[in-house]
Amino acid sequence: MTRISHRMKVPRENLQMHIGWVFSECEYKLSNLTRQMNR
Repeated sequence: MTRISHRMKVPRENLQMHIGWVFSECEYKLSNLTRQMNR
């Protein structure tokens, strides 16, 4: 049981990092869009 939970724990942390990266990437593109519109 502990082995399974440990194996599940690692991908979950990687998933959170991936989600954070995707979110920051989207935020960056959004800021670029708003900057172009403000021009």
